[in-house]
Amino acid sequence: MKTDQFFDAYRTLCREWELFLASNGIRLISHPGIRVLSVCYYIYRHPGCSLNEVAGEFGITAGTASNLVETLCRRRFLKRTPSRADRRSICLTTTPHLNTFLKKVETF
Repeated sequence: MKTDQFFDAYRTLCREWELFLASNGIRLISHPGIRVLSVCYYIYRHPGCSLNEVAGEFGITAGTASNLVETLCRRRFLKRTPSRADRRSICLTTTPHLNTFLKKVETF
């Protein structure tokens, strides 16, 4: 991919993410949260992953990951379910609502 194609795709992705968030009543003052989008996409690609897996993948603390996941669950972008293997753990999945957007992202 050429540099200009990369930046065109990046701008498109940022704009689409910003529009998606705005359509869900989320107004951002700054950057549209590409890191948050990356976390959502990781969970989309790894359904059933744990909070600790997300924290490890992104180099953030379990507390930070927990706060982020809590916010995304309240916005109905993610779903938390208890793990069948370990009752102390949760499994994360994206919701159908977010899946529709993420499928669109894969076409960029």
